Amino acid sequence: MSERERRVRKISGRIAIAVLSAMSAVIGAVLIAVGVISKRDRTVAVGKRRFHGHAFERRWISDPEERQHHATIVAKRLDLDSRQPGEVPLTEAAERLGVSVATIRRRAKRGQLEGVHHPNGRLRGVILDAET
Repeated sequence: MSERERRVRKISGRIAIAVLSAMSAVIGAVLIAVGVISKRDRTVAVGKRRFHGHAFERRWISDPEERQHHATIVAKRLDLDSRQPGEVPLTEAAERLGVSVATIRRRAKRGQLEGVHHPNGRLRGVILDAET
C-alpha cells in the first residue's frame, strides 16, 4: 500500500467519524424534541393544577362551572361533606388555642382532644366546643 493510499484511508476514517458524530448529535436533538412534545401531550389536567410528570403547575380556572366542579372534586377527596358537628381543621384549632399544629396532633394522640381521622387513618381535625 502506498503512502498516498494510507493518507486517503486515514482522512476518510476521520471524515466518517466526524459524519457519525454529527448524525448522532442531530438524532439526539430530534429525540429530545420528540420527548418534550410527547411529555407535553401526556399532560393531564387535574382541576386547578396540571400534572407534568412529578411537578404541579398552578393555573386559574376562569370558567365558573369548571371552578365549581373542581371544588366539588376537592371536597369529595378531602371528605369535607362528612364533617362532624364541632369538627375544626387542625390549623384553625391551633389558631384558636394559640398552639402549633404539632401540639394539636400530640394532644389528640394523648386523648386530651377528640380527634377526627380520615378513612386512611390520618388526623384531619379535632372536635372543639363553640366557646373555644
